[in-house]
Amino acid sequence: MIAVRMTLEERGLAGQSLEGSLVFRSDNGAQPGSKRFVEYLGRTGLQGQCTGCNALDANAFVERVTRTLKSVLFFRGHYDSLC
Repeated sequence: MIAVRMTLEERGLAGQSLEGSLVFRSDNGAQPGSKRFVEYLGRTGLQGQCTGCNALDANAFVERVTRTLKSVLFFRGHYDSLC
């Protein structure tokens, strides 16, 4: 939620009526599917949209960014743990 809020604020969209104008696309993870997050999207007017299970091509850009971050930062041992 914090990243979504920060993005809306950065782009001058926080507090505006976004009903039907923007779609938040995510995987089927725990946070995007949580009641609290879905309610947050409703308050902001963002339309939530989840990709299908194991549908990497449905969210290819995000999957690629995640893969790049993992390969550049985590797999090369820059961090001792993910926490």
